[in-house]
Amino acid sequence: MPDNTRRDAAKPGTSGEQQGLGKDGEHNEQPGGQLEGLWGLLERYQQEIEMFLPGVNGQPPTPLSPATLERVVRTSENMALAHEIAVNADFKLKSPSEEESEQTVHGVVRRTMHTAYWNLVQEDLSRDPPSYELAMKILTDVKKSFKVLLRGNNERALARLNGMLDEERIQQQVEFGTLDIRSITNYVIELMGKACAMNRDNEVAALKRQTDTVAILRGIMETLDNMKIDMANYILHITHIQVMRSSIDYEKEKFNELKQVCGDNFPLTLEWLLRHIPPPAGAPAGHDDNTAASTTPAGAAATPAPPPLAPPPPPPIRR
Repeated sequence: MPDNTRRDAAKPGTSGEQQGLGKDGEHNEQPGGQLEGLWGLLERYQQEIEMFLPGVNGQPPTPLSPATLERVVRTSENMALAHEIAVNADFKLKSPSEEESEQTVHGVVRRTMHTAYWNLVQEDLSRDPPSYELAMKILTDVKKSFKVLLRGNNERALARLNGMLDEERIQQQVEFGTLDIRSITNYVIELMGKACAMNRDNEVAALKRQTDTVAILRGIMETLDNMKIDMANYILHITHIQVMRSSIDYEKEKFNELKQVCGDNFPLTLEWLLRHIPPPAGAPAGHDDNTAASTTPAGAAATPAPPPLAPPPPPPIRR
């Protein structure tokens, strides 16, 4: 479905009718008005929240702007993703519905927001005359999805689809009352059947049997998302060796980007590095200078390490 969770996304319920204003200016309780209130609450929360990077070694906490925090989180996620792809030959991307449990807070919120969005689409198309504002945005997202799936593979089919889903052409059809969404969705579903992997054939077949317009639009968006995941996993499979070769340099680059924001504030990373420093030559097995130094009481003389064991004599030479 279209991503309407971004701050710059078009917000439902901004018109007087969607806010529930009647002809006399009285407020009627409408889903659009409730969503508008939620948007305002989220915006105020983002503006008022303050975030700090914890200080170490007696340093004060460092304030972080929301944009900086977002950049840090994105860099960390990209670095972790590159590492996982490099070390795990069986790594695959999954859709949110496959990743999250049905009872998680994130899963409940995601399903609730999706249901609310498609209910708004149903309300728009059920009006007299129908409103195609949200439907046109969905068709635009369909065109963007096929641009990812078909570019470089089938330029002719992509060009024909772009012509059919041209925004100006659809707007003219809406103004003249000649827009036929079913003919557009039928063509899109046929094209999906030609472009999808075999494991998506059942989803496409179910779309062909569907009769409700909103259910068809929702199914198209969900299946296109699955098709993009299939393509991404295929690319990961054929480029795994290249990712392995370049992952170390990539992770170094991303770690340096984090250092520009966080400085040397990586206590867990530093602890891990110290824990894995190889012992000095000749030290007995299990010896750890860092552990020994940390457990020695302050002011107490450190016990000298025992001399290294002499190497065993060489075996006698047979004559």
